[in-house]
Amino acid sequence: MKHDLQADLSGKQCVITGASAGIGDALAGVLAGLGAEVTLACRDLAKAGAVQAELTAENPKARLKLLPLDVSRVESIAAFAEQLATSTPKL
Repeated sequence: MKHDLQADLSGKQCVITGASAGIGDALAGVLAGLGAEVTLACRDLAKAGAVQAELTAENPKARLKLLPLDVSRVESIAAFAEQLATSTPKL
């Protein structure tokens, strides 16, 4: 996605929910392009994996990781929070 932003987000951590399509997908690409490490928090990991592959192909320096998250399930939210705290303690 083309944009005119000139920020440097190197060293910053971002979490995008719903990153497997639409605005979440686009935002993840912009933030990764600005240097942020982006966690793609998605219910459908297959779709998120495809987005991750596409964004990495567009920007080989992109730092993207996937974590499962279904915001309609409390158990999923708790597991996501625990995984995120372990993998990204500085968030």
